[in-house]
Amino acid sequence: MATARFELNRGFEAELLRDVHVAHLLDALAEEGAEVYRDGVPVAEGDLRDSVFGDVALTERGWIGRIGAEDWKAGIIEFGTSLRAPDGSLRRAIESLGLTIVYDRGGDT
Repeated sequence: MATARFELNRGFEAELLRDVHVAHLLDALAEEGAEVYRDGVPVAEGDLRDSVFGDVALTERGWIGRIGAEDWKAGIIEFGTSLRAPDGSLRRAIESLGLTIVYDRGGDT
């Protein structure tokens, strides 16, 4: 029997996070999450549902998946106000896929 041990180079994680295969995997998860989010928003139709998206973006740290809504009401519904309790449908959509929220309340990176 012969055995060779190896370690990944120190830059492997950074290389992996920039790999196109990771982008495709994240894109599929983002699209699935967007569907779950779209189905969970508390309105049956309209601008909020129509503005839900799932995509990927390349940042300085590598590919990230994004799920959100561009309608101005999205933040009010998701996070609530002093008069309205948070709905949390975006958070639930992300967590239903076994994912973790890294950035919330807006922002691209």
